[in-house]
Amino acid sequence: MKANSSIHLFLILTLSFFIISCSSNKKCVSSQKKVKEDKTLETNKKVDSEKIDKDFESMKAELFKKSEHGYTIPIYADAPSDDYSEFKDGKFPFQVKKDKIVLLDKYKEKLEPFIMKNIDESDSWVYLATYFQYKAMIPKLKTLILKCDKFHGWEGPDYSKVETFLQKEMYPHQNAYIEAIKYITKKSAKDALNLSEAELKEMKTKASLCVATNKDTMENSCCNKRLLEKVINR
Repeated sequence: MKANSSIHLFLILTLSFFIISCSSNKKCVSSQKKVKEDKTLETNKKVDSEKIDKDFESMKAELFKKSEHGYTIPIYADAPSDDYSEFKDGKFPFQVKKDKIVLLDKYKEKLEPFIMKNIDESDSWVYLATYFQYKAMIPKLKTLILKCDKFHGWEGPDYSKVETFLQKEMYPHQNAYIEAIKYITKKSAKDALNLSEAELKEMKTKASLCVATNKDTMENSCCNKRLLEKVINR
């Protein structure tokens, strides 16, 4: 009887050891499989990332050709021609075909640091950043609008009259920046600019100089006056 009990106990212990060993081995195999899968996934991600970087640099080299005069970019700004008037409809003066615009859209985020770095080069960069609706453009556009430093003279008007300096067409660049900030923020110019009391006070001070006797400052002062009255409604 004792012998049978001993044999029975031995069999139970042996079976238990086998079950534990088998379970441990399965876990080990499963763990090794997971490590292998993780390494494969990591390798694939690295390959994908390298391909994206390579494709991006190839696109940039094609669509942003550099010369001694700067970059040739896929959009061309000409504010005096009112080319900004269709911003509200999402239409921009691209100089490339649709498939290239699709390519630009694909790398919108990767392009942002590059575009913002060159934003002061020309209005064409401003237009491109506006097309992509970069939020970083909002404070930049506000600065450009409030500077009032891009008066555009036309042949014909009587520049001895203050009224001439209050016409919208005299400030095409500022008009473009206004449409740009409206497009990015989806707000009115007044709400998008969100001027502080100090900024409004400064503008009113400049605007007060918009009189015929101040010919040397009329471009800036009358620009401020027009901005206050026609755009901000103050």
